[in-house]
Amino acid sequence: MEITIDGRKIAVERGETLLDCALRNGIEIPHLCAHGGLSPYGGCRMCVVEVEGMRGFPPSCSTPATEGMVVRTQSDELKKLRRNILGLMMLEHPNACLVCGRREECEAFRPTPEKVGRTTGCHTCNNKAVCDVRHLSEELELKELPVAPVYHQRPLERENPFLDRDLNLCILCGRCVRVCKEHQGAGVIDLVGRGSNAHVGQAFDQTLIEAGCTFCGSCVDVCPTG
Repeated sequence: MEITIDGRKIAVERGETLLDCALRNGIEIPHLCAHGGLSPYGGCRMCVVEVEGMRGFPPSCSTPATEGMVVRTQSDELKKLRRNILGLMMLEHPNACLVCGRREECEAFRPTPEKVGRTTGCHTCNNKAVCDVRHLSEELELKELPVAPVYHQRPLERENPFLDRDLNLCILCGRCVRVCKEHQGAGVIDLVGRGSNAHVGQAFDQTLIEAGCTFCGSCVDVCPTG
């Protein structure tokens, strides 16, 4: 089976999605909820592409590759769409540094993050150097947010023995939930709540210890924001 991505003929392996095919052949498509070895989720919509004969912009992480598909991963329209999606995701995330007009000047002055009790922006984030959101904001040239941000001010969880958890950084990509269920077979955490109250948590408001967490660190390893 063969498909075409950005003008390149690519052989498809059984069960692959469009994102799988692209990444295996060195074609980068922005993505946040997708992660190697985890089931497709299609939640962040960053990996949208154009497919000839298909309406709209399907997410490549959950779209199966089928014979003869002609796929386009880069265009001005796709970049604008991804930028708008990222902007909406950042409304509930500490975003001041991501859209600051003096960002480059500030980072030249203080290239390493400050150690503080709570992350309020990139300059206080220990995950700054490897943050997927930060890298995407640079790639997509995110300069402003579509509407005024809404910051939830969720309390920092410090009762866990091996990690602190700041849900204000969470973008609800579901990576941690899936790795806990699919790789560890634990299912300790899940997406709970609805609407603006949706967050990663445990059933019945249990602590991680009460829910049976072994603190393997897999959720930390796959988290795109830290």
